[in-house]
Amino acid sequence: MKKLVQILLIFLISFLMVSINSDIRGEDVKKVIKLQIGNKIAYIDGYQLTLDVPPQIISGRTMVPVRFISEGLGAEVGWDGATKTVTITMDSIDYLNNQIKNLNDDLTKKENLIKEKDNKIEELQIKVNNFENTKVRVTGVTTFKNLVDNKWSDFTNEFKSTDEGIYVGAYLEMVNDATFNLNINIYDPFNNLILTTKWENQEHKKGEKWNYRTGKYFIKDYLIGAIPGVWKVRVLIDNKEVGLYKFTITKDESYKVDKAELIEALTCKNVAEGVPQDVTQTFLKNDERVIVFTRFKALINCGFRIKYKFYDPQGNFYTEVFIDIKSLDKDKDTWTWSSIKIKGFTPEKNPGEWKCKIFIDEDFVKELSFNIE
Repeated sequence: MKKLVQILLIFLISFLMVSINSDIRGEDVKKVIKLQIGNKIAYIDGYQLTLDVPPQIISGRTMVPVRFISEGLGAEVGWDGATKTVTITMDSIDYLNNQIKNLNDDLTKKENLIKEKDNKIEELQIKVNNFENTKVRVTGVTTFKNLVDNKWSDFTNEFKSTDEGIYVGAYLEMVNDATFNLNINIYDPFNNLILTTKWENQEHKKGEKWNYRTGKYFIKDYLIGAIPGVWKVRVLIDNKEVGLYKFTITKDESYKVDKAELIEALTCKNVAEGVPQDVTQTFLKNDERVIVFTRFKALINCGFRIKYKFYDPQGNFYTEVFIDIKSLDKDKDTWTWSSIKIKGFTPEKNPGEWKCKIFIDEDFVKELSFNIE
């Protein structure tokens, strides 16, 4: 709540003393009030204002107008003539922080509502696309765990990161004799396309019903299991979305395995045929980019996500880049690289020591430093 300060006028005037030609500053050192003894002209943050009475020196003390000073610092001033009392009302830090929290909560609610509406629009548009298709219609999409004698079983849309694998299936019904292309795509919780299965030039007769399924995608120790959240399956006929399904991956916190190790990490200007070129930790403003080159070795048969997080010289997060290793055999290695552009971009205008933090899935493994001069 607001902080209320009531002070007798004579005490407040004595308290608000400044030396001649001095500045009065707020606690954040951003609000500057300038006054001069005997001068009705005053300044708040460089803006000129006229006082009713100028600052004066009385009995060796400098007296300034209480209302001007208080309002200049963002307070509300009230006067009770009967009691000759000045009331100064200011927002406390707790009050302001609470206001910020409430506004942030309202913003989050609105963002979530917008997201819900966008998802609903997407679902409805996909249904429209499906009904408008004159070749073939999707009558259902599903996920399941097992396939025995070409029969689908253990249907579920909830998986744990320790489950062995996942199958995705789509049920189709022919509207007319037609030839079509079919895609079943899987997207991670951040809407990145992770896996796709394609069937081209499929030819079926009107009235026929067909079931299409993907191969088994591994979850445990692989990329899908590494990214918990709500995943999406999108079915496309001739590159137009006609089916949508969602499934959830939940991380099993009791299971921990080391998938890969970082065996090389450095900064350079170029990469040619898997070999870093112009290795350096110092880059100039007119250089095109900074490249972070890395090499990893698989400790088991696995898949994983490599993340590169860049931070500016002030320690502020700048950008994040990720690369997915969908499958890597045990004891094999792979190299990847990520980069940020310098010339013509923010790093050109912000020289100093930058940092890049490297992660395997969510595990931090290395920090590199480089200078932009």
